[in-house]
Amino acid sequence: MREGRMVFRVFHICVAFLFLLLTVALPAESEESVSQEIVQLLQYIESSDCIFIRNGEEHSAAEARVHIQKKYDYFKDRVRTTEDFIKYSAAKSSMSGVPYMVRCNGQEIRNADWLNTELQKLRNRS
Repeated sequence: MREGRMVFRVFHICVAFLFLLLTVALPAESEESVSQEIVQLLQYIESSDCIFIRNGEEHSAAEARVHIQKKYDYFKDRVRTTEDFIKYSAAKSSMSGVPYMVRCNGQEIRNADWLNTELQKLRNRS
C-alpha cells in the first residue's frame, strides 16, 4: 500500500517538474520581440490622428504617447508581454481606474481594444 502511494507521489512530482521546465524553457515571446512591438505601438499612437481621452480630458496623440511611455517606464518591471504593456500602461488610469478611450474618425472605443487590434495586425504582418 505504501509503495503504491510513493509511486503515485513520485509520478506527480515528475509531472510538476516537467511542467515547470517547459514553462521556463519555452517563453511565449522573446524580450526583443516584445520591445519591438511596444516601440511599434508607441509609434502607432503618436502617428495617429486620434483624440485620446484620459479621465474625461482630451489629449493629442503626442501627449498620449508621452503619458503612456511614462507609465511604461514606471511599470516596466511587470511587463513580460506586449499585452502586459497595454494592460499596465495604456488601458486605464492607475489612479481612478477609468479606462482610457480613443476617438478615431468619430468613433470612440477603449484604448486597450484599439491597441490590441493593432497588435494583432502587427503580428499578422510578420
